[in-house]
Amino acid sequence: MKRTITILYFKDNTGKIHTVEFSIKNLKLLIFILSILIFVSIISTIFSTKLYMERNRLIKDFTSLSIEKEALEKKINDIEATINKSGTVSNPAVDSTAKSQISRKEPVEAKSAAKKTLAGREEAKDIDHISLQNFQVKNTEDNGQIIIAFDIVKTDNSSEMVNGYLLIVGDYGGTYFCFPEDAGIKDGMPVDFKKGSRFFIKRQKRLEFALPYSINNPINKIITFVYSSNGNLLIEKEVNL
Repeated sequence: MKRTITILYFKDNTGKIHTVEFSIKNLKLLIFILSILIFVSIISTIFSTKLYMERNRLIKDFTSLSIEKEALEKKINDIEATINKSGTVSNPAVDSTAKSQISRKEPVEAKSAAKKTLAGREEAKDIDHISLQNFQVKNTEDNGQIIIAFDIVKTDNSSEMVNGYLLIVGDYGGTYFCFPEDAGIKDGMPVDFKKGSRFFIKRQKRLEFALPYSINNPINKIITFVYSSNGNLLIEKEVNL
């Protein structure tokens, strides 16, 4: 015998009774489907909540790391400024004769000349052994920024660490934007190289930067500047968009 459920209802004011029959089997199937849908909705809500919380955590971690990075860069710049300042301050000793003063001055000048020669050799080495490779340019989802990514590569096989500063300039057709912004820009070139992003590489490193972008103000080309730690321009690379 087929088991059914009958529902009685009045369709209008005539008083005529209408009926609808459901089999128990179909009702069980409907309840099962509804249960699955409710279960999937609950799981989706939990998963979405976890993703949202994880996203917020990652944003906080990224912000914290960015602040730490800026603090470290500022500390490094302050240390370098202190070293450079202390290197330019002289402490002459008063001797009994002018002859002894001259004899002490000559070794200092010789050491200074040797340091300059060594620095010049290191800069030349940096120029020969650093390159920028694998450029990639893409828009963000909201088209509010353009992302520039590339590898900075030390092309020799030595184990020496290479360091310097890197700045990105966007050419918007006569107007320019420099990253980092506080480096300043004049005639399409950064003003203060020490405001750039500091890098240290032993082999290679993937770097990524973001520049403002809009359809009404597109970027014509991107210029990447790489400076040594002493401020010598090692690389100036243009990428047309």
